[in-house]
Amino acid sequence: MIVEHARDTAWVDSGDRVVVLRLDRLADHPLVLEGSAAVVWRLLAGGQSTEALVEAVAEAYVVSPADVEDDVHRFLESAVQLGAVSRGEGA
Repeated sequence: MIVEHARDTAWVDSGDRVVVLRLDRLADHPLVLEGSAAVVWRLLAGGQSTEALVEAVAEAYVVSPADVEDDVHRFLESAVQLGAVSRGEGA
């Protein structure tokens, strides 16, 4: 499955954190991402398969994919529920 930034989001990357705003929910608080969540967000640019994300995060932190797989999936599920990430079809 391919996941990507939702179309109605705007975001700013300050280096140590990423701040995401849902443009269709301007009354909501922005989503502030730090650490591995910010790494995953950056990797989502252009869309990625969940498997590719797990591999890339593992590589970034020099750990095995099994060490980060659950965390990546939890982040993606939360981000989808918040409307910041959308799911598509594909690898």
